[in-house]
Amino acid sequence: MHIENDDIEIVKQLIGGSERAFDALYHKYGRSAFLIALRYCGANKEEAQDAVQEVFAKLWERRGKLKAEPPISYLLFTMVKNAAINKYEKRNNALRRNGRYIEVEPQEYIPETNSRELVEELHRAIEKISAPATRQVLKMYYVDGKSYQEIVEITGMKLQTARKFVSQGVAFVRKVFKNPY
Repeated sequence: MHIENDDIEIVKQLIGGSERAFDALYHKYGRSAFLIALRYCGANKEEAQDAVQEVFAKLWERRGKLKAEPPISYLLFTMVKNAAINKYEKRNNALRRNGRYIEVEPQEYIPETNSRELVEELHRAIEKISAPATRQVLKMYYVDGKSYQEIVEITGMKLQTARKFVSQGVAFVRKVFKNPY
């Protein structure tokens, strides 16, 4: 895959201390990392930004220990998720100690714009659906903008079946976005 080959080269340069490679990594994954952090920080933008900055700082500090494989995105997104969860728990623990605790659940953040990266991630998640009919119906509904009635006419399946496939597909995509690795 071309994207992974680019990542391998970036990581090799990063291991060698290339600031340009570090910048390339940040520009490539910074927004996605922020969206992941935001999801696990209870939609707290400041904490999400802090989590991403901390993770990229750790990557730079530990660049000599990095490996070109598996893809750097797996490591990066895992680190971001963990840093965000830690910030979320630390905030809630502090509120508990101060007697001002209000449970705030991590939320899914829906970005204001459909960035190209996010759309690509969505398409990759859809492609991971193992059931071909579910994948096809989900693409027809969300990507092609077909109505349930149009899907029924095209595929010949029952309306309830089409709805079930969309529901199953959405559930799968949500799981992938909650744990992208």
